Amino acid sequence: MSGTTMANNKRYYFLLLTLFVFHVCDADTVKILEWNISGSELSGNSSKQNAAAEIFDSEDADIIALQETSRGSSAIASILTPNYIQAVAIDGQEIWLRDNDRFVVESTGTWSGACNTMKLDGASSTIRDRNSASRLFLYSAHFCIPDTFAGTVDVDPNVSNEDQQEHLCNIIDDMEVNAALGTVVMAADFDDINIPAGESLIDFLQGTGSLNGGFCTTSSINMVDIVTTDVTHIMGSGGAVLYSAAATARPSFGQHGYVVASVDLGSSESDAAADSGVTAATDGSASSALISGRVSVVGSDDSVTSVINTREIEITGIISPAQEHLGQSGSLYVVLVFQGQRYFKDAADSFSNWNGELEELGAYRESIMLDTSLDIDVFAGRLSGLQGSLEIHFAYSLQGVFYYNLTPLRLEITSP
Repeated sequence: MSGTTMANNKRYYFLLLTLFVFHVCDADTVKILEWNISGSELSGNSSKQNAAAEIFDSEDADIIALQETSRGSSAIASILTPNYIQAVAIDGQEIWLRDNDRFVVESTGTWSGACNTMKLDGASSTIRDRNSASRLFLYSAHFCIPDTFAGTVDVDPNVSNEDQQEHLCNIIDDMEVNAALGTVVMAADFDDINIPAGESLIDFLQGTGSLNGGFCTTSSINMVDIVTTDVTHIMGSGGAVLYSAAATARPSFGQHGYVVASVDLGSSESDAAADSGVTAATDGSASSALISGRVSVVGSDDSVTSVINTREIEITGIISPAQEHLGQSGSLYVVLVFQGQRYFKDAADSFSNWNGELEELGAYRESIMLDTSLDIDVFAGRLSGLQGSLEIHFAYSLQGVFYYNLTPLRLEITSP
């Protein structure tokens, strides 16, 4: 990109940014609160309801997972409803999301769980974070008390922690599939009482530890036990670096206390691949357009995500407008983020600085007929002298609305 203002900024550190509605967003962290709140303690008890409201307000979580809401579900709903919406609930397990435009609930589900003869199903929700264009697969569960706690609990069948293990076994395949598409988080009252010393919670639940090992198959999702107090845990897939334990507390109600942890969804490399081509519209409407890009080294048909700056490359994009937009006249756009600076490619095929204001964004091509497939030539040549991370966004506009790719094309530029 020699000859452009981008080449003059090589001395700065590189900043990875995600473009949302053509403004740069850095809020990729999602804060999750997990609590077996024992709703029966809140029912008809205004002082505990007020205390719960103060906790929810002070922790200010983005997502709340609860267990044992039981008879207090209406009181809990009245506390949370002004700021949260309920995504899913079953058998006292509930998932609530902050009521703003950040999260999209793509799907919800339940799965079977039991404790002796009592039904104890779990709740799940697939959540898309608009800030990072990443998916969070959240599971809220209440596991059974194991036999090792009391002889009167589940003495038959012979597998002493069968109910606990089976609860996880029923969704472990689902969790493994989802771990390849985003971040998997299990927020639950695990009732992990008297687990043998030296055994991890995940080993115990998979049945691979010393207690009746082999009841269910070993998981390959490498769950991390992020934060715990008593038997309340938040566990997640991926490396521990993605998470930070924000709080643990044990109020005078809610049995075991609650935990709060944060997860950095913007650091999941698998999300970018899963979301390739997915688009959004600046007016908030659903978009069925597909927009993506690729980087290839000249002489090779393979796409690359990293390149040495002495290699000759081609950067291209492809826009497939929504079916209802075909045949109409629109404009195309290319936005680049490099070293914390934003640029657009203009109609003269030059790169110009952009201040992030939509009305100041120049078009790459104007007044063109929107066909089924529109190719965009971003760059061809060597990125001589450049080093760091580059993000590229593509878009088209029609009647004042912009349609753009949620996940940018990313390229890491290195030196020999």
